[in-house]
Amino acid sequence: MKRRDFLWLLGVISGSTVMSACGTPNRSAKFTSYLLPPEEGIVPGEASFHPSTCTECPAGCGVLARVREGRPVKLEGIPGHPVSDGGLCARGQSSLYRLYHPERLRGPMARDGGKLRPISWEDAFSRVAGALQASREKGRKNLFLSGRTTGSLTRLVDAACAKLGIERLPEYEVYCHAAEKEANGLLFGERDLPHCRIEEADFLLTVGADLLETHVTPVAYTRKISSARARGDFRWYHVEPHISLTGANADRRFVIRPGRERSLLSFLLREVLDRKPPKTPLPGELLAALPRATASMVSAETGIPPESLKEIADRLAAAKRPLVIAGGVGTAQAGGLGVASAAALIQWVTEAIPERVDFARSENYRAVGTLRDMEDLSARMGRGEAGVVFLFRTNPVFSLPQRLAFRENLKKADLSVGMGEFLDET
Repeated sequence: MKRRDFLWLLGVISGSTVMSACGTPNRSAKFTSYLLPPEEGIVPGEASFHPSTCTECPAGCGVLARVREGRPVKLEGIPGHPVSDGGLCARGQSSLYRLYHPERLRGPMARDGGKLRPISWEDAFSRVAGALQASREKGRKNLFLSGRTTGSLTRLVDAACAKLGIERLPEYEVYCHAAEKEANGLLFGERDLPHCRIEEADFLLTVGADLLETHVTPVAYTRKISSARARGDFRWYHVEPHISLTGANADRRFVIRPGRERSLLSFLLREVLDRKPPKTPLPGELLAALPRATASMVSAETGIPPESLKEIADRLAAAKRPLVIAGGVGTAQAGGLGVASAAALIQWVTEAIPERVDFARSENYRAVGTLRDMEDLSARMGRGEAGVVFLFRTNPVFSLPQRLAFRENLKKADLSVGMGEFLDET
């Protein structure tokens, strides 16, 4: 190659590189956008912080969104928040990426020929309004099903359903804590989950309740346990039929045969009554219903060694501020109501209510329904009684047992309207 040709080729390549770095006119607009005045309230280069609520699970932890140039870039907990007190789990922190997920829904879609296709908002509102009116004329019920909601969102949904003549159904959550709520309703007249002040207890016994994973508000329970341990006089015993993160973090873990939790708690209740009679005695019919069993008999039934049973009973009776919590796999079974009732009675006789078990500050689960409510809903749709069915922040097709035939019965409604961020199974 001649020297002149080499220099010419080098100039062409260098010029092409510079031209490609300049980009297209659209890309150039992004580089020069902040030469123009930004939107009101946005200061280029400076972050702003906005409080909000995490919706990754029903706990409702407080989040603080860090926003730069109008875009959220980081989520953190809010110190002093009544639910999470500054804590935020890994799932909550990563939920920011839902906003920027490439498959996130960006507008309404309608099924056409078996496939969902984008439509305008005007068309979507028109279709829903027409279906609502047609269902009323045919005498069918328009229904609204959601996951757990609280606060202003609950009031907004209630107002909208009342205005449009839509029946709002009991909320659906996989972890509905039905047995605990029913036990509290029968014993104390409060069909809800109480607020548990674990940080004030000196001995905690959990039976199946996986506090660090799925039980009501894991982030809050994690911080409460940490605060209790910081005092130095706190002990935590956990009973479960299988290994869990909660059991692995307890001071002592005991393995029980599945479905035998009621026998253990009945034994402990008898032990507490015999050693420390409560100031307010239990009604005679309740005492008569409690079986008397020796440690060896309970050991044969539960699989927990007699010496371990004695250790748990001694700790529970000797504690000044004991707290017993049952839930999870311990109550999600055929005999779950008996397990929850026994645990609630232990809370009563150990005077944990109302100091450490506070119904005045309940967890607000009254509106959450049970599996039986979902069975009723599926049956109603199967009989052709449903007109328009709204599904908000819930995915029952994925989580409900197939025997309920929810997917098949949902197709018998005049119109089903799903509201969410992604195309899930429902």
